[in-house]
Amino acid sequence: QEINFSRISIYAGRSGNTVTQSRHEVPLIYSGAWRAKDGNIGICMANIAEKDLPVNFTFDPKAYGIEGTYKIYQRTAKERHLIKEGKNEKIPIHLQIGARNACIVEIERTNKKN
Repeated sequence: QEINFSRISIYAGRSGNTVTQSRHEVPLIYSGAWRAKDGNIGICMANIAEKDLPVNFTFDPKAYGIEGTYKIYQRTAKERHLIKEGKNEKIPIHLQIGARNACIVEIERTNKKN
């Protein structure tokens, strides 16, 4: 989506209009992933849009080196709920992230093989 950006000039010698505006195309969902020392995975997602947005992806345990069983949770500021359970299989994930909100998808290994 294209959004407005403002930039304020901090140059001491500049006079007049010190605020300039421009428009830039940006993603509306930002994400990052990490692995904890115990092997569990966290995927943090933030929605910067002014409306709720769907997020759809497939979790592949092999891509993260996970073997055996695992549970997938969605954690928000208010709650943590189970999305799905899996065992050595790809699982499609379908989430709704609220407007200007964030969540963490937690992949919890239920057997600690690796």
